[in-house]
Amino acid sequence: LLNPGASYRYNGQTRTYPEIKLVYWAGGNPFHHHQDLNRLRQAFARLDTLVVHELAWTATARHADIVLPCTMTLEREDIGGSSNDPLLVPMQPVVPPYGEARDDYAIFADLAERLGSRQA
Repeated sequence: LLNPGASYRYNGQTRTYPEIKLVYWAGGNPFHHHQDLNRLRQAFARLDTLVVHELAWTATARHADIVLPCTMTLEREDIGGSSNDPLLVPMQPVVPPYGEARDDYAIFADLAERLGSRQA
């Protein structure tokens, strides 16, 4: 995001960073795990639009132009897993979603419908 037009080497080729105007972030919180938060702020400030799925008013949500409220683990039917465990665990909702929160799948499916691609 910080170096549009700059070149870099990858897999024996020279490539060019594109100029990115929009980032759509779903899952995770980059402000929670990025090593250089000031650099991340500078990168996000270059965008025209930042869209995020968030369940709380996180640092990522505060930087976003559009926040789509998503459910937390206890509010959705999901599958849990871990890199430390070979099993997948089915998860059932314990409470209904708060306010207008919806699970990520429902958000993506409705966006796909608006783009005429829900069936795909």
